[in-house]
Amino acid sequence: MILIVGGRNQGKEAFARQLLADQEAGRTDSWLVSLVDGRTDSWVSAVGARCILNFHEMLRQMAAEGINTDDFLRLLLRQPPQVITMDEVGCGIVPVDAGERRYRELCGMAGQTLAAQADTVIRMICGIPTYIRGTPETMCAGSSDSQEENSDGQTGANQRK
Repeated sequence: MILIVGGRNQGKEAFARQLLADQEAGRTDSWLVSLVDGRTDSWVSAVGARCILNFHEMLRQMAAEGINTDDFLRLLLRQPPQVITMDEVGCGIVPVDAGERRYRELCGMAGQTLAAQADTVIRMICGIPTYIRGTPETMCAGSSDSQEENSDGQTGANQRK
């Protein structure tokens, strides 16, 4: 799974769409990308999707409906999407409204859960990807079981610990 985080309008969606287009271009079968967007689609549609854009907006939907997001994340990660984008909502001024503060904390906790499971974590700033975990080369390999060693001699499985 690839998690792409960053501030609003920093290029996350365009980068995710390009990643998916690049992966789809090399396929000869009828592989189709299932893409859902938290701004327009229900959180229910996220299960089984290949790409989830604006995951933070799905969290807002779930919070408004009283849905247990921990249970939802466990369900989602049984068959994780290939790509998830999510705004960093924890930077900036702390909201006065208690509900907005809870939403902000919910996004932070969900982001930590997703990042812990992701093979690649990218932070987008001004349209430029910064790789927090993984590299473009390991991302293209597409295997979460990669046993390549990094510069510290850790294998892919150990890098997330």
